[in-house]
Amino acid sequence: MGTYKKFLDFFKNGNYFSVYCQLAYVQDENGLRFVETPTGKMVNIFMLKDINSSFRIQPNNQLQVNYAASPQSRSLTEFLDLLKEKIQASLVRKQQKIEKEINNLESEFDDVKQEVRKTLSR
Repeated sequence: MGTYKKFLDFFKNGNYFSVYCQLAYVQDENGLRFVETPTGKMVNIFMLKDINSSFRIQPNNQLQVNYAASPQSRSLTEFLDLLKEKIQASLVRKQQKIEKEINNLESEFDDVKQEVRKTLSR
């Protein structure tokens, strides 16, 4: 869908309405074929602010929307609060991943050094 920063800039610039179009497709031997959405429509159109709260922010800061989840009506300020919560949760996940990598760094290099010593001592 795009990075959350694009949406924040969009809203900062005085734009308040962004439409989300949900299309469903399957790949077959002829390429892509559009199919009905979970609501039984070929296209499901609603305001971005109403995307289902099950969306998450991916590591590359893209919004990932649960395709099968129905829209949820909310105000733009409620959406911004929800978006902020999702961004914070994403940043915490990134921080935890980085901390885990930092904590494993020493043992990874110790293992590599040990293997190098074995190889050099032959």
